[in-house]
Amino acid sequence: MNIGIIHGFVGGGGGIEKTLDAILTSLENTKHEITLYTFSKPKLSSKNIQIKSLLPISISSFGLYQRLMESKLILKAKNEDILIQASGGLGIPHNKNQKIIVYCQSDFSNELDNPSTKYTGLWSLYYKLYYKK
Repeated sequence: MNIGIIHGFVGGGGGIEKTLDAILTSLENTKHEITLYTFSKPKLSSKNIQIKSLLPISISSFGLYQRLMESKLILKAKNEDILIQASGGLGIPHNKNQKIIVYCQSDFSNELDNPSTKYTGLWSLYYKLYYKK
């Protein structure tokens, strides 16, 4: 079986990263073909997991905006039998026969609280563009 894992920004830390690591570790030595789809090239390697990224370099910041590109990753994964949306974003497969598992860790409090008001200086600009109402 071909399994595609969608995770827009690898390396951000936190619970979602631990979940991604657990998924990769558990699938790494199976007989399935595993492909990780991500926005920028992650700093991880495995001989049993193929990595496909939209950019050939690693970008260690702007993870918030890299998640916006996840729909492009799902399009790249159109030939996989099953998709695992590991970063919590909404995933709609382009192939109607594809199955998808969506892992959602968020309680959506940031979307409700409007975090752009919590930050000052340059960080406020970073969040203001993303959470513009």
